[in-house]
Amino acid sequence: MHLIITSFLLLLLVIFSLSLQQMPSFESAEGRALLQWKQTLSNTHGVLDSWSLSNLKNICNWTGIACNTAATPSYVSKINLSSYNFNLTGTSKTKRPFRKLHIFDISHNDFRGALPRYYLENFEQMQTTNATADNITLSYDDYIDLMLKMKEAPVQNFEIVTLVDLSNNHFHGEIPESIGKLSYIRFLNLSHNQLTGCIPSSLGNLSILEVLDLSSNQLVGKIPEQLAKSLTFLAVLNLSCNHLVGPIPHGPQFNTFSNDSFMGNTALCGFPLTIQCHGSNNGSPPQTPAPDGEEDSKVFGGRFGWRSVVIGYCSCMPFGIFVGCLAFLYERPRWFVRFVLILGDKK
Repeated sequence: MHLIITSFLLLLLVIFSLSLQQMPSFESAEGRALLQWKQTLSNTHGVLDSWSLSNLKNICNWTGIACNTAATPSYVSKINLSSYNFNLTGTSKTKRPFRKLHIFDISHNDFRGALPRYYLENFEQMQTTNATADNITLSYDDYIDLMLKMKEAPVQNFEIVTLVDLSNNHFHGEIPESIGKLSYIRFLNLSHNQLTGCIPSSLGNLSILEVLDLSSNQLVGKIPEQLAKSLTFLAVLNLSCNHLVGPIPHGPQFNTFSNDSFMGNTALCGFPLTIQCHGSNNGSPPQTPAPDGEEDSKVFGGRFGWRSVVIGYCSCMPFGIFVGCLAFLYERPRWFVRFVLILGDKK
């Protein structure tokens, strides 16, 4: 009997150990996803030698990879392969890759083809409120250069960052509507590509977006009204150097941007551009009423403000008094002197 119980317990132990071996750890699951993606890249020049099966347990030390080790279980939180001049030769077939990714930066490479929609649609951490709750532990020297308005803006020591930067590549085709699912992304940079089509209105769903750069593409159509109404946290906007048309929409943040955000679109009109739109409001931003008692904005005679009238009155009155004194002193012209004297007698 004792032998039977011992054999049964040994059998359970073997089954349990086998199940543990079959359970994918975050290193194996995400590491294998990265290795499959590596197979689609070319021109790596040994940069990704650390990406290997033999080094799977050190995935957090792989080139361009950072992990959130404070979470349980840990996960890959950042992929930064910017400025390596990589080429893309295929598409990874990994199912639901990098679901908890906060930062995806592959800017300044030689990627071609359509935008990686499959990856964008599976960045689940950028689609939920959990993206603003997790802390990403990064070293002091770790940073990402955001290419905004032709300048590098270093971002250091960030705890809550959700970023997608695909700029300065050769991506073409349309921006997918599904990008609007990334409702908790803060930085989106698709500039300096060959993107076509219209700006998707679904970008209005990115309610906490702070930086949007779609400059230097071949985008057409109007700027969606949803962007001006919904992107109330937007601090940087760059839509320059495209083929956008029509009036620039008005909104709390849109009204604060300068013409640099829209230049290079010859068919755009309205504030802040000097090109006026055809219509009743000429594309001007809505005017806010002046506070009670403030008369500066009131119009006199439909053309001049009251200050202009006062300035003209004060500047001309001394000259008129001087001319009048000369007229009475020299009795010239006589008709004017007689006219004034007659008016005085009538009183």
